Amino acid sequence: MGTKKASAPFLALAAGQSICLDSSLTTVYRYGGYMLFRVLGPLEVIDRTVDLTPTAPKVRQVLSLLLLRNNQPVHANELIDELWGERAPRSALSTLQTYIYKLRKVLNSDGRDGRSETLHTKPYGYVLSIPRESLDLHVFERLVAEAATALEADNPEVAAERLERAFGLWRGRALSDIVAGESLSAHLTRLEENRLRAVELSCDTKLRLGRHNELISELKTLTAENPLHESFHTRLMITLYRAGRRTEALEVYSRLRQVLCDDLGLDPSPMVGRTYQALLSADPSLDEDAPVAAAGASAAIRALGSPAQLPADVGDFVGREDLLEQAEQWLADAPHQTAMPVLVVTGMAGIGKTAFATRLAHRLANAYPDGHLYHQLRGPDGTPIDSATVLTKLLRTAGVPASELPDELEDLQKIFRTWSSGRSMLLLLDDAVSARQVAPLLPGYARCAVIVTSTERLHSLAGACTVDLPPLDARAGAQLLSSIIGEQRFTAHREESAALIRLCAGVPAVLRSVGASITARNWSTAARLGQLTAGGLRLDHLSFGDENLRRRIETHCQDLSMEQWLVLAAFGRLDSATVTPAEVAACTGMDVEDAELSMLSLVDRNLATVISGCARPLYAMHELLRLYAGEVADRLLETPVDNRRPPAKPQLAARWQDARMGQRAQLTA
Repeated sequence: MGTKKASAPFLALAAGQSICLDSSLTTVYRYGGYMLFRVLGPLEVIDRTVDLTPTAPKVRQVLSLLLLRNNQPVHANELIDELWGERAPRSALSTLQTYIYKLRKVLNSDGRDGRSETLHTKPYGYVLSIPRESLDLHVFERLVAEAATALEADNPEVAAERLERAFGLWRGRALSDIVAGESLSAHLTRLEENRLRAVELSCDTKLRLGRHNELISELKTLTAENPLHESFHTRLMITLYRAGRRTEALEVYSRLRQVLCDDLGLDPSPMVGRTYQALLSADPSLDEDAPVAAAGASAAIRALGSPAQLPADVGDFVGREDLLEQAEQWLADAPHQTAMPVLVVTGMAGIGKTAFATRLAHRLANAYPDGHLYHQLRGPDGTPIDSATVLTKLLRTAGVPASELPDELEDLQKIFRTWSSGRSMLLLLDDAVSARQVAPLLPGYARCAVIVTSTERLHSLAGACTVDLPPLDARAGAQLLSSIIGEQRFTAHREESAALIRLCAGVPAVLRSVGASITARNWSTAARLGQLTAGGLRLDHLSFGDENLRRRIETHCQDLSMEQWLVLAAFGRLDSATVTPAEVAACTGMDVEDAELSMLSLVDRNLATVISGCARPLYAMHELLRLYAGEVADRLLETPVDNRRPPAKPQLAARWQDARMGQRAQLTA
């Protein structure tokens, strides 16, 4: 990989000096002796005066995704999906490792140890650690945040200066020379939405400064390029009015109303309608020296009624207060950013994702006065609900007549984003199947927030923050069981109660099931413990009423591939708390690389975990999941089991038996 001189704007400067990236735009940020990474335009990697940008397309693609997810883990499977989609070659993992090796050579091109830029290998993937100020995207976000703060403090001159510097960092469309897969495309879409929000802030700043003529020209271009963008139209209406051109302002409303009606079958939002009424009456508030905001619009929306669809809070919710506080703080800080916050709550089946998300949503409800939407993303039988159906139901909730709703997902998406524009709303999406299912459901407005629960890790959901729920500790487990069966029954056989909690392994759904069975049958904890342990613990023993852990796991596993079923079964047969890819490969007859890819895919689905800090990759599985995995192995080995287990696919059993016959399988029935 060769090197070349950087383009003219890059100057060799001593550490601590400023570097001008584009002298014509007076774009300046601090150079601290580290590389500069530029994604707001064509990809560039600059070390002093040397351009080190990789030339190989897939290496550039890997670097781009690592940069957009800098200082966060990127799973190897996500990178493989980004590079090859569903056509990944068998050598995908080793090829990816080659690309990582090439990137490490770029990052350490001068041979210096202790560089600020480090590409770390993790058991599950990679983390690119870089100083925040070395990436133009972070500098852009910081400058925009400073501009927003300055405008709120009634200092539009400072806001204008920060925004000029921020937009000077853009050299065209973000990563315009990169072939983007699914994950990168999602990030780039989100990045473009953030840029448009910064443009809105710039318009508000110029409006505050009275730069009406300049702003009219800019807004006319923006509305022409974004004919359904209500915020730009609202700003154009107000700017024209303040420039003494009220008739033109009213014409802007008429054109927008016609476009919305023709394209989407919608009327303008309450925010636009309120501005129109103010124009008709020459409302003095239109002359107020304040940024265009949705405060008045929110009041109008609330007067019309706001959706309140959150499920009831969980009365016996225990523990996890630290995670709740962290999630609440992250969402509270989000309004100061340009991006709408998306929080993903993930964990194994039965771990309490919905209860956690519901508790969090209720704690946040007052911060989102324009309503709270909720939708389950699986049907009663566990089948995923397609995004178009979800959007249709959300829009029906919003009052849009069914007769006016299109069938196409893209059209529904436009209507939903138009409807949610200007609103401060909270959306809770429960039991998501994939990032692809969730992405079309996201509002486009920064003052909204979305909480998603999923047994999948949803790595490719751009910009999302993830809360990974661990099992409850013994203390929280005791609190939950005691709250269900009563303190007196719990303490009457304290040791047996503690043993029950250990058997439930920190899974709230199982603790609730066991507790409900004790209460319904009027058993003691000692009697229930004896039933669970007689003849060996089975998943069936841990179910009661509608609470069935096996059914939860089977729903989650219903679309596993042949290789994933084999690896899952190997976890159930290998008599060890931790296993290696080599052990699973020997057990299944798979290549080691194929086995590790399948193991990583189980980690993505919260069916397994990676043990960090080990010299070699080690994987583990929650003990209750291992019970299920053991049953899967029984089926694949054709060991008689009861008929409540799902039938094994014939090709799985054949593959398993072929591996054993070939002397490569090390397990016995």
